[in-house]
Order: sequence, then structure tokens, then C-alpha cells
Amino acid sequence: MKFNGINDDTIRGQRFSQTGAKFAYTDAATITMSGAGSDSKAVVIVKSSTDTLSVVVAADLTCALSTSGAGGLDTGSEASDTGYYVFLITKPFGKLPALLYSLSPTGPTMPSGYTYRSDPIWFISNDGSSNIIPFIDVNGGCFYTDPVTLGTDLFGYSAWTLVDCSPAAPDNSTMFIYGYSTSKSTSTWNKIRLHTNDSDAINANYESFRFKDVIRSANGAPGAPACLDFPLIDASAGLYYQWQIDPGSGGSNPPRFSLYCRGWALS
Repeated sequence: MKFNGINDDTIRGQRFSQTGAKFAYTDAATITMSGAGSDSKAVVIVKSSTDTLSVVVAADLTCALSTSGAGGLDTGSEASDTGYYVFLITKPFGKLPALLYSLSPTGPTMPSGYTYRSDPIWFISNDGSSNIIPFIDVNGGCFYTDPVTLGTDLFGYSAWTLVDCSPAAPDNSTMFIYGYSTSKSTSTWNKIRLHTNDSDAINANYESFRFKDVIRSANGAPGAPACLDFPLIDASAGLYYQWQIDPGSGGSNPPRFSLYCRGWALS
């Protein structure tokens, strides 16, 4: 089905600042944006301090962490275990469009001569070996072919405990997370709560999600997994967890609680 000349399946789930852009993993340092909208083109809204333009991108654009400036990293050196936002930038009148990586979701350092930029239109996760984690662009959302670890051995129970998601998912997104858990005791049921903040009453009935009826499996198996979409406004400070009671530690079948990011979609 088409609407205003754009294939709906191509743009579903993408933020309103662009239509028809399709992102692909190219290699450990590089991604490619291609046009998958009307006439195999993408349309991206860019802004300067005074003007707003709709830029039509007809040719593939690449962005490499090994490059500085337009088509690469805005400033500094490539970092590991880090997430990078992707912007479209142009010179005046929409000339010479290029992609740009930045650690900042709101204020990338602009290369000389480039005065227009979009909002973030994509995001990549760079792993501990400084390699971009492979992904698939699924209707405008990212699906990691290998999950990004958010945390393992998560045992906080006396207070809400922060899990930093910024290496795996962008601000203002919905993150698709996978988790599993078991408690140390075979006789005591436990619960793990997830929340978007740390200001609600501990052990009260306030949570965004709950791993309910957590108990140790007799053979030490990881227990029943759970998958959910989790809202992120601030990826570095938007996910907290808390066990209801002390899950214990050690032993031949120790407790487990692990969280992984399988993907995200920009809001």
C-alpha cells in the first residue's frame, strides 16, 4: 500500500523527520543509508539556526567510524562499548548531504561548511572491540543479530538499581529487551521489578514490568525468559530494577538475572 507516494512498509516505525531511509550494516566500522521510498529515494528534514529544508537523498550514503567529519565521526576518537547517534547533515541549500556519527543526541559537532542537520535518524552500538554490532533495519526499527548485554549478575534488592542502556539504545526510543532470572532458594518465591525511575516506593506496587514467581530451577537452568518493549526517554538513566528480597549468591546453582537489548525503535 502507498500513501503520498511512499511505501508504508518502508517507513513504518520511523520518526517523522525522515521517510524512506533504509539503514544497513556494512562492516565493523561502517553503515550505509539507502533510499527505499518513492523512486528509491529518501526524504529527510534538516534544520539550520534559521531555516528548515526537506532534502531528497537519491544516492547511497556511508558513515565510517574510521573517518572524521562528514561521512564519519564528528569529533574525538572512536570509543568502545558506546552508542553513536546518526544524523544527516548538509551544506546550505541542501547541498552535499552526508551522514555523521555523534555521541550527542542533540548537539553534534558540525564539520566546516555544514550548517544543516536532522534529528537523530539512526543509532549504532559499538562493542567492546570497537566493532559496530550487526543489525537489521526492520520497518524503521533496529534488530541486533546478536543481543547487546545490558547486565548480568544483577542482584540489587535494597534499592532501585540503575542499568545504563546508552551503549545499546538511543534516547527517546522504545527498547526491545530480553531477560531471564532464577533465585537461589528452591523454597522462596521472589520478584524482580523494572521501572523507568528510582523515585517510587521500594517494594510497593509501582513498576513498569515485573518478573513474577522467580525461583531456582532444580537443575540450575536459567528459568523462564521474558521479552518486552520498554520506553526510554534517557537511555543512560531510564531503566531501574529491584529484587523484592535478597536473591542470595553462590552455590552450585547461583541466582541469575540478566538483561539484553535485542533492538529499538525511535519514538
